[in-house]
This record gives sequence, structure tokens and C-alpha cells, in this order.
Amino acid sequence: RALVRDLDLMAARGDAYRLLGEAERAAIEYRAALALEGGLVRAHLGLAALGPLVVRAMGRYAFLVLALAPATAFCWLLAQSSRVAQGESVVEVVTWVPSLDLDLAFRLTTLQWVLALLVSGIGALILAYCTWYFDGDAEGLGRFGLNFTGFAGAMLGLVLADDLLLLYVFWELTTVFSY
Repeated sequence: RALVRDLDLMAARGDAYRLLGEAERAAIEYRAALALEGGLVRAHLGLAALGPLVVRAMGRYAFLVLALAPATAFCWLLAQSSRVAQGESVVEVVTWVPSLDLDLAFRLTTLQWVLALLVSGIGALILAYCTWYFDGDAEGLGRFGLNFTGFAGAMLGLVLADDLLLLYVFWELTTVFSY
């Protein structure tokens, strides 16, 4: 919410963003980067939930739509290359269950960056390839789209997890989506 407010403020002031100091610009850009990290996992899981409906509406070409989630993650990760190369880590912590002090914590360092590029790049390529691999009337395409997109999201979450409970949840989700 604060990010949206900051971006609206910048848009309203036009060139004011350029007048900000280096530290202020870096803080806003850093918050923008953080907002995307957990959102990428949510995008995978959201598209996975919509997968059967999209496949029913578009047939095998729906796999191109489903490939957008891992492709977006791949592009975002490439955009983080300079930050990761400088040794910085991108961290996002979202309060999940405040009464139990449970947070959703994601971290992107060099190792997570390489593995996330691998997971998202291969996931996007496989989903795009599915467009031409499957027949348009093949049975179970919606279920496959749901499972594979969910699996790709769970793998991305597993790689980016910075909390033992979250790591366990994504580990189990990879198991569930594997069947």
C-alpha cells in the first residue's frame, strides 16, 4: 500500500522523482523490487487455480498464457542481476498470522537467484512447448496446466523461501503438484 502511495505521489509530481536524493530513489526502487518477489509466487498459484478454466476456453493455446507467470519471474530475476552481482540480497517479509508471529519471508541472494532463473526459465519453456506438444482435444489438459503451473510456483517459492515453515510448505506443495 505504501508502495502504491509512493508511486502515485511520484506520478502526481512528475519530475519530482528525479529530484529525490540517491537514498530516497534507492529505497523506493528497493520496495518496488520487494513487492514483486512474493507476488511472483502468488501469480503462479493464481494462474494455476485458473488453469482449467483458461484451458477450457483457449484449448492448448492456454499454455502460452500459463507460461506468463514463469516468464515474468524469469524477466524479473534478470532485472535483479546487477543487485545480486553486487552481493546485495533482496528480502521480503509479509506478516501471515500475526497472533502466532508467522511471516512469509522470501530472500534472493546469488544461489537463490541462479536456482530461481533455472526454475522459472525451464518452467516457461516447458509450458510454451506444451502448446505444440498436446492435441487441442487431449483429455486432462486443464488438470495438467493446473498441476504444472502450481508446481513451477511451488518450486519458485521453495527456492526463495527464507523461513523454515515456508520452506516446508513449498516442499509439500511440490509433492502435491507432482501427482
